Amino acid sequence: MPATQTDEELLAAHVAGDPNAFSELVFRHRDRLWAVALRTIGESGEAEDALQDALISAFRRADQFRGDSQVTTWLHRIV
Repeated sequence: MPATQTDEELLAAHVAGDPNAFSELVFRHRDRLWAVALRTIGESGEAEDALQDALISAFRRADQFRGDSQVTTWLHRIV
């Protein structure tokens, strides 16, 4: 998968069935998403669970992304 794909292109590819696109999104943003979860929850074990739940939710509901914001903003809000 080319690194030149935008987040929006990756999310669209995921919705279209690309099995690697969502993983690339997570890889790109994992550190910042982790920081949000940890800052919000305060305890690493609970933050890990919350982040995993949020990413599962984003994975399942990617087709509902409206494009009103950047994909990274959407992910942060879910976390």
